[in-house]
Amino acid sequence: QLQKSIPNPPLLFQVSSKMSSTSANAIFELLSRESKSDKSAKVTNAESNMAATVTTMVQNEPKVIGAVIRKLVEMVSTSITDQKQIAPAVTALNVLESLGNNCILLCEAHLCSSECFSAMLLAASHKQNKVREAAEAAVISIAQKISPNATREILPSLFKSSEVGNPWQTRALALKVIASLADHAPEQLGAALPEVVPQVTLSMSEPKREVSLAAYAAMTAACGVIGNKDIEHMTPKIVRSISNP
Repeated sequence: QLQKSIPNPPLLFQVSSKMSSTSANAIFELLSRESKSDKSAKVTNAESNMAATVTTMVQNEPKVIGAVIRKLVEMVSTSITDQKQIAPAVTALNVLESLGNNCILLCEAHLCSSECFSAMLLAASHKQNKVREAAEAAVISIAQKISPNATREILPSLFKSSEVGNPWQTRALALKVIASLADHAPEQLGAALPEVVPQVTLSMSEPKREVSLAAYAAMTAACGVIGNKDIEHMTPKIVRSISNP
């Protein structure tokens, strides 16, 4: 009797998997329509509607999050190699930003992955202004929404993106995010100073003014989280000595 009253686990799993697959396919279909659109530089407010729709669908079916974010990263990466893919890239970046703003607890692990965060940072160097703006908005928004304890997850992507050889827009944005962590995650940034200081120092003598200024701001913010009031007033001098040893 007891055995008959227990639902068949494999069957339940199959139904759940089928529902997840259906939801993911529906989202992929929406995104695919956007990818096949003939829009180029002209981007309408359809992207924001798409972002809200996909976010709602993901909230209703959390199991599809991983697959959806992988698809979004693929759309962003495609636009970097084929820079005519403007509307799909903007849509994908808007969706990523929306996911970060509205369901960060569900999406944090995926949004903080090196594949996702690095792709968004690189998109900030796109030749089209709309893509650059969408990428910067997504990166900054997500960096401010994640748990302070997730700082360790995005630092490797920030370090790699700030390295010499990357587009200057990507480097400047990565350094800008590092600076912002001083307010959002001061304790976690302070614990990572042995890694942060040498990485940021590499960009402080960069000839590109936007990069060197971003590095200087990042170093100043990082030194500000030390928490030693006896040397707090010396922070500007410490930063100058690092940039000009």
